[in-house]
Amino acid sequence: MGPSVTFHFFRCALLHVLGLSLKYMSNSDKKEFQRAFNDAAKLMQEPESFTPRKMKCEKGKNKCKSITTKFRTASPAMDRYCETSCYDGAGQMSVACNPQTAEAHRTCGCCADDDIAVHLDDQCKDFNAAWELVIKGDFSSIGDKEERTIRSVVREGKAWADKKYKSFRSEVAQRFSRAEDYLMNVVDWSEIDASITATIKLAVGKVKQNKGKVWYYLSAEDFGILDQAVTDLECTCKEDVPEEQKRVLRISLNLAVKMEISSKEEYKDIQVKSKLKIKMKGKAGLKDDLMKVEAKAALRAAMSFEAEGSGANEAMYSVSNPMTKSSRRLCAEGRCLADEDVELTVNTAVQGFERVGDQDESVQMDMEGADVEKLTKRVQDNLIKVGLTEAAAGIEITELTPESAECETGCRVEARAELVAGGEGSIPTESNVGGAPRAMMSSAILMTLSVLLVFN
Repeated sequence: MGPSVTFHFFRCALLHVLGLSLKYMSNSDKKEFQRAFNDAAKLMQEPESFTPRKMKCEKGKNKCKSITTKFRTASPAMDRYCETSCYDGAGQMSVACNPQTAEAHRTCGCCADDDIAVHLDDQCKDFNAAWELVIKGDFSSIGDKEERTIRSVVREGKAWADKKYKSFRSEVAQRFSRAEDYLMNVVDWSEIDASITATIKLAVGKVKQNKGKVWYYLSAEDFGILDQAVTDLECTCKEDVPEEQKRVLRISLNLAVKMEISSKEEYKDIQVKSKLKIKMKGKAGLKDDLMKVEAKAALRAAMSFEAEGSGANEAMYSVSNPMTKSSRRLCAEGRCLADEDVELTVNTAVQGFERVGDQDESVQMDMEGADVEKLTKRVQDNLIKVGLTEAAAGIEITELTPESAECETGCRVEARAELVAGGEGSIPTESNVGGAPRAMMSSAILMTLSVLLVFN
């Protein structure tokens, strides 16, 4: 790793901010991006860097959920489709759900009779596939989903560099950061220093005090694993611990560092408000379909896909009810159709600690660079999947305008029924909501990079 690694992270963050598609980069920018991606990817290559999305199976029940692949991202809207459309009345599985179907045409994963759990993504595989494309340098073959994966990796690298740099401004954040480095590189877990154990327990305590803020990073099951991990840290009988425990400890330390930095820097919560202007043509009252839970899930899924490269999670989004700006009736041959111009707002809540790494700016820039024609098509596809076919046929997004503002009273996203187990369009609690990767940095080069960040 060269001495200008920090420059590469921030240079590529600039390219990302400019909204420049990887397909249209100049050769010099492409080489710069390759070097930055390679640096970030090396920090993320450990298996426990990835949070698997999985579904628990129950004997005798046909359970199905949406999957994440290089062609698509799982979402509550797609979950609803999988729950209702994978099996016909005769119990026959559709092509979109059959495990034998080619990945490009498969949208759902289902439990077989003898399954205990089904994995709904392979983030490690997708990550390696994206890395291979970047190494080859053939950016013309990179699809939309792969480009978002690649941008997400670079963003994680940039956010990690930002976190390491700013941690030196707070003694507690620095302690958490050092414990994070130590934990990532420990070989024999039975020899963990007592001071590190104490710091980890302090960090875990801080995260547990803020459960309401981190529910889409750590599920109820994750907190159970976390408690066991802390208990096991104090046992000198283990040379290693399960990957699940490593994962939740790393997530907790990462969050604790960011929370301390956020407190020191006095970061306020930010809300990115994306105003959508929409034309609705069809039967009267078609606008009312956009007030339904299913339609809002479809809109959240489409909007979060646009900002996937920024690391934004679908749980950070909420959708307002539409407001009619103008309405007309078009009548011909005794039949009348409504023609309405409506507006609604999709709010993306970025909590103060998530601003370490400038996630708020990344989300806004991704929204500013969104292609409204592609967004319309994605919303239409999602509406069809949740059964709102008439709304899908009549909707056209004509304008998307994002703006950011600090929240006066906080804009933390509460756990909504349609995003947690038991609610409509539910996702199992053991999953990472929306299937978005939440990779943590790793590998022995962390200490080297920390030195470079200070002296570069």
